[in-house]
Amino acid sequence: MVTVDSKPIKPTGFFPAANADSVKFSDSGRNAAVKAEAGKAPAGDLQSLPKNQLAGSTAAQSGAEAVKTALFSLGLPNDALSQTLLVFSRLFSIAADPGLLSGLRKELLASGPSSPKTAKEKQQLESRVLAALAAFDKDVSLSGGDLEAYAVIPYGGDNSGQDNSDRKREFYGYLNRIPGKNGRHWVVLPFNYSSGGTELRVLVRILIKGSLLSSEKGNDEGLVITDIAGPKRKWRFLLNKTGEKINADVSIVPGLSPEDSKNLEKFIKNDLKFTGLRVHNGEEMFLADEFAAEVLPVVNKEV
Repeated sequence: MVTVDSKPIKPTGFFPAANADSVKFSDSGRNAAVKAEAGKAPAGDLQSLPKNQLAGSTAAQSGAEAVKTALFSLGLPNDALSQTLLVFSRLFSIAADPGLLSGLRKELLASGPSSPKTAKEKQQLESRVLAALAAFDKDVSLSGGDLEAYAVIPYGGDNSGQDNSDRKREFYGYLNRIPGKNGRHWVVLPFNYSSGGTELRVLVRILIKGSLLSSEKGNDEGLVITDIAGPKRKWRFLLNKTGEKINADVSIVPGLSPEDSKNLEKFIKNDLKFTGLRVHNGEEMFLADEFAAEVLPVVNKEV
């Protein structure tokens, strides 16, 4: 059981599960199925890989190739679910244990396909995997309904309505205040915003590495993922901060005109002064693809 300010927290049951086979994590962060899988882990693991395959010299490999190599060593299927689990587990500094990832994979299969066919399905899969790993890292018990609510599918989805808004605020408030085991803080902030008569759906997800209150530069790292959906376009902003450097990726779908895209890029570079910038004009941006090359080079290091 997790407590915040001496108040017991057990989100299970906030929202009804979609079905009896939905994901359910125990209070220790992993259920019997995950434990069972961890006990019969495949023989190979990331430590058995040649260091030049997953260490700094992976520049010759693309992120996708590095993920494929790692999944083969772990004995996991090379599909979108396994790829996303492996990449996102590194964001939370969760050990790439074959049994653990296999158990989490089994649980997540109850809520969606392992190989999504559309961009929307892939974004839904990424949201569920992020939610499952964040819950695991926080040692919080989530049932299928709670997991769906915590995932908050970007750009609208089955859980994007305004029902249960008070309960959802309480739900997110509880979970946002619970730190992860590895010193990470995962914060989810979904809300609606009206501007000039236009209604926007906004989802901000933040991963803070280190203490929220620390002023030490070593803790001054994190990610901000912001999804904004309007009647005509959807935007995704990805900010990655390491020390004094902030790199930004921006996705706009449908794309802007070449002139508007150029003006946007100019504004971001000159006014916001990010260290690095990539604009994906008219292209979907998937988080697992963006993070693969960054997190896999250190996947063979002990955490």
